[in-house]
Amino acid sequence: MDSLNAKLYLQNCYMLKENERLRKAAVLLNQENQALLSEPAGAGQGRHRAHVGYPSIRP
Repeated sequence: MDSLNAKLYLQNCYMLKENERLRKAAVLLNQENQALLSEPAGAGQGRHRAHVGYPSIRP
């Protein structure tokens, strides 16, 4: 039983860490989205997240 608890604990730690990483990525994407929405129409065309320096969502 202790082995199972340890395994579940480690899985939980991993999920919490992944959740925090995704939360940070979501905040950055939301900030980018708000900035793009506040630009005049057409001013943000041709820009891509990879050029702005935001991290990839994928691990």
